[in-house]
Amino acid sequence: MARFENRRERDTWIEGELKKLRKIHDNLKKEMFDLEEEAKARRREFEQKKGEKEQCKNVIDAVKKKFAEESERKSEAKNERDRLEAEKRRLYDDVKLKEHQDERASRQLKDVEEKYKSVMPRAVFQGLTSLKRILEENHIENVHGPLIDWIQTEPAYFTPVDMVAGTRLFHVIVDK
Repeated sequence: MARFENRRERDTWIEGELKKLRKIHDNLKKEMFDLEEEAKARRREFEQKKGEKEQCKNVIDAVKKKFAEESERKSEAKNERDRLEAEKRRLYDDVKLKEHQDERASRQLKDVEEKYKSVMPRAVFQGLTSLKRILEENHIENVHGPLIDWIQTEPAYFTPVDMVAGTRLFHVIVDK
């Protein structure tokens, strides 16, 4: 008790210290209450963010699914495009082949017509040419053309057939 002169001084000091400690205790209690309230708020915020995170995850999953579907559609479209391109190239090649064959057939027809022209009298050739033009212009179907177009024989018999039939090979075949 050397520090205090009397009991009263000591009790006053103790009372003062108790007040300080109660004040510190009350402040700590208040801080603790505030911290608990803040913790509750943080938990609520955490739960809210957790829900938002789940929603975001669902949106991301939906976008990924849509992206995968679109990628698949794009892949299918590319495959279809490639298939159509290949078909286009094949058809183009077919057209070129047909054009080449048509040109060759036209040249052969011209050669045959020239040979045909050379083996018949000029008047007969002009008559058949006129007949062909008239048939095409008037769309006449009952006339089939000269007999020579309808006869087929081996090349060895060309001359004998020509000698026997003569100009009758250029007679025109018609229905009734």
